[in-house]
Parts: sequence; C-alpha cells; structure tokens
Amino acid sequence: MKTLSSIGKYLGSLVLTAVLASVAQAGPITIDFSELAPQPVHGLTVKGVTFSYEIGGTASADAIFGSVTPLTSTFVQSPFLEGNPAGVLTLDFANPVSSISMGLAVVPNGSYTPGSLVALYDTSLVLGANVPVNLTDVGSGVAEGLFSFSGGPISRVALLFDPQTRRFGVDNINLTFAVPEPGILSLMALPLMLIVISRRKA
Repeated sequence: MKTLSSIGKYLGSLVLTAVLASVAQAGPITIDFSELAPQPVHGLTVKGVTFSYEIGGTASADAIFGSVTPLTSTFVQSPFLEGNPAGVLTLDFANPVSSISMGLAVVPNGSYTPGSLVALYDTSLVLGANVPVNLTDVGSGVAEGLFSFSGGPISRVALLFDPQTRRFGVDNINLTFAVPEPGILSLMALPLMLIVISRRKA
C-alpha cells in the first residue's frame, strides 16, 4: 500500500508538471532577440522555440542570435537574428502554434520576388505548405517584408533566403501556442485517476 501511495504521488507530480507546462506555453509570446547576449543561434532554445541553422546539411555558427549590426528597417531592428542566406534556419516549437508572424530582411537592397520561402510543418513534421515572402526595397541598403500565418497547428518552420543576397535578418517573432484541448488534459490525468481508484479498492 505504501509503495502504491508513493507511485501515486510520483505520477501526480508528473501529471501536474506536464499540465502546468502545457498551460504556461499556451497563448502569445514574442521573441525580439534581446533575450540573450549575441551568440550562434544553432541549438538555442528560447521561450519554447528551438533554433537550428545549417549550411549544406551541416550545423553552422554563421547565424547570430542578438546581432547588434546597425539596420534601418520597419520590421527588423537591432538586436535581431542575422545570418548567411546560403543556410536554412529552422524553428521547432515545444508545443504546436496556431499563428506566427515575423519580420524578414536581406542585404543588399533591391526587390526580391520572392526573397524568402517559409516552409510550414504540421505536428507530424510533414510539410504542409511553402509560403513565398516578397521582400521590397526600402532604401538604406535593405529589402524587407512581413511573414504572417494563422491556422495550424504548426510544429516546425524552416526559412530559406535568396542566395543572391549577402545577409538575412529575422526579428520580432510573434507566436500563439495552441491551447491544449480539454480531452488531452484529461488523458494526461488518466494514470493518476487509475492509481486513485486502485487505492480505494485496496
């Protein structure tokens, strides 16, 4: 009986932790790249988002979280995420998101149609859509645009940029994590309920 009680308490704490984590990550967040000191973005996790950056399928340090490179743009301001357009920037979400938006920019200026391609993956990490983003010349050596999507649920986003450009920038990532369905929370609590029932029978 004592062992069963200990198991029940252990499972209860696990369920409570999982439920609180799910609820805590439900709702909107913003990543403006002031959260950490400048450093390579590959492997970083910030506010439930894990970043990876690869060139030719190999992890690269040529994309910087929190770059303070001067940039005059509407959607991208210092600090921001700066990188080499030859690579692929991937964002994996701890929980699926129902909406996402972010500012995108490239140097040098010019009009790029499209200047970026945003790949959206579902909860099974199956490619759902490739969304082209046109980047418009705004002067001061920068072309920029705003990516926005609502629908989902989305578990991964991959960003590709026009390789004719020299550098890319990403800023002000706005996410809305999907709120867990009540049925899912009930399933998470099921093991605890079974332990409680077993204890009562004993």
